[in-house]
Amino acid sequence: MKTLSIACLTALLTLTGFVTHTSTSQAKKPTPKVGRATKYPIVSKPDLRCRISVWEDAAMTKPVTNGQVLGYGGGGPKLYAQAIIENRGLQNAGTSSSSVTMKRNNGTFKAFNDSLAIPAGLAKIYPTVQIPLQGASTDVEILVQLDKGGAVNESSELNNTCKFTTRVNIVQ
Repeated sequence: MKTLSIACLTALLTLTGFVTHTSTSQAKKPTPKVGRATKYPIVSKPDLRCRISVWEDAAMTKPVTNGQVLGYGGGGPKLYAQAIIENRGLQNAGTSSSSVTMKRNNGTFKAFNDSLAIPAGLAKIYPTVQIPLQGASTDVEILVQLDKGGAVNESSELNNTCKFTTRVNIVQ
């Protein structure tokens, strides 16, 4: 049996779109950043969960709150969005159907449809998507649906859908 160093394993997980998590402390659940380990309580069965993050800037320093109405002035207004699917359980999640749909003014702007098997304690981090805003007002909706066919026996099925909405009013 061959063994991999931590550096090789981390590089392999990063290249395949998965990232590792640790569970050394259960006191606080921080908002994860891409490429950083996160801390959270572990459950015995697979537990697929989704998370959506949206920012006003490409540097991801100005988060947008779900349901927030923003006023935006200046040229080239954009938002930046990212979806994360994690398996917080101790068991691997079998293959299931997942989707990420990003809409702008009720029209689909970007969609990812995947058949994923996420190992225990790992996550699929989707690429950050730039969402250009249009017109005087733009409604943005992001919907993530996990295990759409119910193929994975999870500790909780209640956290398999995430929805994020915001309206941006362009100030001329």
